[in-house]
Amino acid sequence: MAQEPKYQKVQENSQFLVNPEKLIEISKANTEQSNQVKQFLELYAKTAEWKKFKEGFLSMNYIFKPEDVIHFLFCPSSNTSVGSFYPKKKKIYICQNYMTDQNMFNAFVNYNMTLLYDILRSDVDFQSCPQILCMNIRATHISSFCKSNDKICFQNHLKKQLVGLKPCENQFDNHFDKAFQQCLLDLAPIHSIKTRIN
Repeated sequence: MAQEPKYQKVQENSQFLVNPEKLIEISKANTEQSNQVKQFLELYAKTAEWKKFKEGFLSMNYIFKPEDVIHFLFCPSSNTSVGSFYPKKKKIYICQNYMTDQNMFNAFVNYNMTLLYDILRSDVDFQSCPQILCMNIRATHISSFCKSNDKICFQNHLKKQLVGLKPCENQFDNHFDKAFQQCLLDLAPIHSIKTRIN
């Protein structure tokens, strides 16, 4: 006969005791956030931008639905980003508790779909600051995070995006102007002009 498991008695002043009402409140909030981002994803799949991305991916024999690539997770308040793109996994991770509206969601997904598109269409060297800048300039433009004529916005946005990225650590200012000039007008697959920096 199996021995009855022993349970450690939790003291009333224990930090592990949680108010059940608070727990239900947190759980309800998580469920609402989860439902909201799923709705954002469904609406994103109907956008003109997604249709263009889909055509672009299809031309490279890469077929998927947005939900195959986009994954949601709950992020701590200390998180500095609303999500991340992992090139090797070809996955986009989104902090569901950071997404507040459809426009923000679409912009973030368009940004990361552009990065995914670029690693599929060309052999990106992730040790090359000019290539990394080019991808992110395109992503910033396609996502409408910055207006095309606002070079300062692009600079500030990309410095935040690429902070801690070794290839651009001391190279950002050396390569930004050339990358901006060459890559800004490349809006593939939204518009089919191709540009690549070596």
